Amino acid sequence: MRYQLIRALFEVVRDFSQKFQPVKIVLAIREDLLHSVFANVKKDGLQEQKYKSFYLKLNWSQKELIQVLDRRLQKLVQKRGFEKNFPVRKLYPETIGNEPFATYFVKRTLHAPRDIVDFFNICLEHSDGKEKIGAQIIKTAEGQYSKSRFTALCEEWMGVYPTLRYTATFLKKFPKQFTIEKIEKDNLYEFAVAVSDSQHEDQLSESLKGYFENKITIDTVRFQVVNILYKVGLLGVKLETFQSTSWSFIDSAVIGISDLKTDTKIEICPAFYRVFGITD
Repeated sequence: MRYQLIRALFEVVRDFSQKFQPVKIVLAIREDLLHSVFANVKKDGLQEQKYKSFYLKLNWSQKELIQVLDRRLQKLVQKRGFEKNFPVRKLYPETIGNEPFATYFVKRTLHAPRDIVDFFNICLEHSDGKEKIGAQIIKTAEGQYSKSRFTALCEEWMGVYPTLRYTATFLKKFPKQFTIEKIEKDNLYEFAVAVSDSQHEDQLSESLKGYFENKITIDTVRFQVVNILYKVGLLGVKLETFQSTSWSFIDSAVIGISDLKTDTKIEICPAFYRVFGITD
């Protein structure tokens, strides 16, 4: 019912905008919910392609996300009696390992303000009253944050991909960077067993089922699985050697399966390194 109501809202906004062009109506909606609407009312004739011209994707830069963090910290230190212009950047380290703090911290988010605030709140919990949050505290907190963020991601996409949480079993077998051809039959089999036990059905389960019923090739199921995991933000994809890695939450929200090749390089999002047992 809720998807039908959201669909009706889309249609009203579209029709209203066409009849009253000087009026601008803005709807804010999470991307996972948007995909859920199109996935669940497809049989009723709703086509996403007709609405893409209305989309405006919101992106946050690293600089903007760190500004969000700084403002959050300013509020905290003011509550504790510090002056308004207290240099909050003294509260966290300049570098973590070989990376600047901002780079390390933002890379472990899906470039959303909620992520960076949640991560830092967990860091505060682990600081145990210390005056400064050191690199070791951040790395310790990262384990809890990574698990929490993966759980949240699975819940966000539950309406479209209820079997997404079983990717934890699947991706634990891989390093942080690998090529699509490294996804072997055994990896897919373990993934398929975990998915079948869940008794849920979605595009992931259908792809795996199609492969093991000899309806599609191993390359096809590889491409379909990578395509979905890219869409939800678990994987980044490097389509060409001269290009940087693309992420759905920064670049294009979807990629074409036809753009993928067996030697295409993929990368696990650093936000989930710890939940998948990956170390830098």
